[in-house]
Amino acid sequence: MPLEAYLSTYGYWALFVGTVLEGETFLLMAVVLAYLGYLQWLPVLSVAFCGAYFGDQLFFYLGRLGRGAFLLKRTYWRVRLARAQGLLAAHRIKLILSYRFLYGLRGAIPFAIGISGFNAGRFAALSAVSALLWLVANAAVGCLLGYIGGAYFEPVQEIMGALSIVVALVVVVFLTKRFFRRDNGAKGISE
Repeated sequence: MPLEAYLSTYGYWALFVGTVLEGETFLLMAVVLAYLGYLQWLPVLSVAFCGAYFGDQLFFYLGRLGRGAFLLKRTYWRVRLARAQGLLAAHRIKLILSYRFLYGLRGAIPFAIGISGFNAGRFAALSAVSALLWLVANAAVGCLLGYIGGAYFEPVQEIMGALSIVVALVVVVFLTKRFFRRDNGAKGISE
């Protein structure tokens, strides 16, 4: 199966899952691929928005319904949740509109907001605005990268699709390992 067929078959699904779990890396790759003609613009932007929004709602309701107890058993997540709760207490609305840009806290903040009892409808609306801001900012960066890659590095354009698949797989493995890592790597963190 040629690379274009793989991307058209699995690219949008990978983008959705990637934006639910992590976000920026997958969106940037998809925008570059759309810029280079491997993917279509409207589905890339729509899927990225939906994935980011769905991920926020998922973590919010895990916090709201108390279903995230497995996260709290891990020091890595407890530390991030404590940081998120501190930020939430000081800057509630600003945080909801900007947390997508805070590396390392993106999953913890919607979870903390859900635990806090914040109004679900208001969170849904603010989260949609936040997802749109995040989408526009990262799509602009992706377009710039696509322009640079397509205009100045023609050999890069020829291998961009294969390179994107390899990078996506590496990111998925990294995130999976990080999500499920044991507490033995968190020595020295006070509980």
